[in-house]
Amino acid sequence: MQSRRFPVGAVMMWGLALVSFLHPTLAAHGRWGNGIGIGLLGMMTYGPDTLMSGAAAQDTGSARFAATTAGVINGVGSAGQLLSPYVVSSVAEKYGWDDLFYLFVIFALIGGGLLATKWNHRSTATQPSFEGGRRTG
Repeated sequence: MQSRRFPVGAVMMWGLALVSFLHPTLAAHGRWGNGIGIGLLGMMTYGPDTLMSGAAAQDTGSARFAATTAGVINGVGSAGQLLSPYVVSSVAEKYGWDDLFYLFVIFALIGGGLLATKWNHRSTATQPSFEGGRRTG
């Protein structure tokens, strides 16, 4: 993707939406279907999480603020981890597990859409810069 991390993250989030939509059907096929669904959910979650909390944080923040940017992203993720048990248990109890996964579809589509807003953003770390006719990067 030519050092463009945001398209990869967006596509994986949309893949997460698709797998979340299909998971209730997969889970109905027993242990193997449930295992395949959970495996795909994990894969589609881990990719964007790794990209956004690491490399993309460095790409969007300047060299001076890369650690701050990564910290803010990590902090938002940690807040989500603190709140998710309450959201999951409340929605699953009130509406059922299938509807919980349909809620995940909505969240994943929104996340993919937000990442897509930076679709053409390129990493400045991989682009050489020239100062005074000499290559510095």
